[in-house]
Amino acid sequence: MDLSDATLAALRFEEVRSALALRTRTEAGKARAQRRSFLPDRAQVLESLALTAEARLLRTEPLLLPLGGLTEIRPSLERAGKGALLEPRELLAVTAALFAF
Repeated sequence: MDLSDATLAALRFEEVRSALALRTRTEAGKARAQRRSFLPDRAQVLESLALTAEARLLRTEPLLLPLGGLTEIRPSLERAGKGALLEPRELLAVTAALFAF
């Protein structure tokens, strides 16, 4: 389903994306929310709703996801993948992300 820019504007879809981005806990989540496209068909909408239901169920569980201190490490990983040496602060950020889960 291709929606015109006028249709997306009428639906205020950009505002929906912005509101979603404000509810994220990480920079990666914010970037993903801001890139979110309009779901093109019923199957994808149902799949997304199922994921949302699962996330809401997880919020009722007596556990906390350790996302509070995580920082964006993708640039560091990209540099390391090209053979660059990481700074100590970058290594600490990568270590924190690895052990967060």
